[in-house]
Amino acid sequence: MKEFLAGANDEGRRLDRVLRILLGQRGLPEIYAGLRKKAILVNGAKAEPSLRLAEGDRIEVDVRLCPPGELQGPRRSLSPGPIPGFADLGALSLYRSADILVLNKPRGLATHGPHSLEQLVREAETEGQETSLAFVPGPLHRLDRNTSGVLAFSLSIIGARAFTSALQAGLVAKTYLALVEGEVEGPQVWEDELVRDEKSRVSQAGPGGAFARSRARPLAVARGLSLLEIQIDTGRTHQIRAQASLHAHPLVGDIKYGGRPGELYFLHAYRLSFLEPFLPGLPASITAPIPEDGLALLQGSLGLARPDLEALWP
Repeated sequence: MKEFLAGANDEGRRLDRVLRILLGQRGLPEIYAGLRKKAILVNGAKAEPSLRLAEGDRIEVDVRLCPPGELQGPRRSLSPGPIPGFADLGALSLYRSADILVLNKPRGLATHGPHSLEQLVREAETEGQETSLAFVPGPLHRLDRNTSGVLAFSLSIIGARAFTSALQAGLVAKTYLALVEGEVEGPQVWEDELVRDEKSRVSQAGPGGAFARSRARPLAVARGLSLLEIQIDTGRTHQIRAQASLHAHPLVGDIKYGGRPGELYFLHAYRLSFLEPFLPGLPASITAPIPEDGLALLQGSLGLARPDLEALWP
């Protein structure tokens, strides 16, 4: 038997889910059979798949269930090698506690998967650390590759659970800045049913789709364009891009959603606001400064001097 100890970040997790990660390619039927036949024990005794682990629990696994070589464990790295131009997480950091890390995501860097911000966080935060059999830091929500701005990551199972519960309870407000076509004269509320076309990877209006609601107000209107502040009340894939297009104001340069060709579209997740302090020390809000290339794009598109531009948002 091989023996493994549950760490702090395994606390409260189901045994079968931890084993599914720990044993790599073993499927759940094999894991359940191992538990039934006492080929997998917890603290020396037979255990149910639904058992919630506690820190310090001893898991013993028959070596015949273990994959060749080292056990899989949580995937620390998503792809080999560094990501050019995105090596310093410290320069992106907006807030950090023991439980969550909030970064100012650059435009052009994916949230998930190989060669992503997720990869950088995993490599930086798990180096030399073995606090869990199955937990690794991960994004708590997502931004599209070409959307910049505030993005939260879990650093502990406590942070992951608290943030996810707060999102589901409507305690996290997300505010964006977007440059759109047309002159928006006043506040608007966009309400639509969005259907995701997985083949084209586009969200569009359709009956029976997921309800989406966004509130937009213009901060500046010039040269036939509008800079909008948009707060989303739901979190659908491509919500702002799809709804802006549906309401006749596609993002400038967002060809996928009907925007005119030009520079890459500007969409920046400007602020996360927390309606209740669901984690110790959490501030009321976290703001992500607009990156220099975004400021330059807005300045050139709207024809505003830099001080006048930067005075548009609080």
